[in-house]
Amino acid sequence: MDSSDVIIACSRDEDRSPLADLFRNRGDRVIPVEDAATAGAAVLSTQARYLVLDLRLPGLDHDFLNRALGSEAVAASESLETVERNHIARVLRSTGSNRSRAARILGVSRSTLHAKIRKYQIE
Repeated sequence: MDSSDVIIACSRDEDRSPLADLFRNRGDRVIPVEDAATAGAAVLSTQARYLVLDLRLPGLDHDFLNRALGSEAVAASESLETVERNHIARVLRSTGSNRSRAARILGVSRSTLHAKIRKYQIE
């Protein structure tokens, strides 16, 4: 597995340290933060692959977080193909159309990703 940046946003060291150790043991670079403002800055300034967020974090705006996560919520009437197409398109956008990286994130081979891109006429 490739090394990644991991942001761990947690105010208590006793909660953060075991998580940090798990990611470091995988070869990831851990960016520990202790408050919501620093977590936000870290997200904006890095290409972190993971964000571990303690929901008890001081200064965390739960209403904003719910709205942000809800904006990608799947409508009950969407088909599985629509959901898959939209997810693949989002991952491709987030990787700058890097298909190798997108395939790793999606957990599929590059050839499978290429087939789905053709199937769904993405890009």
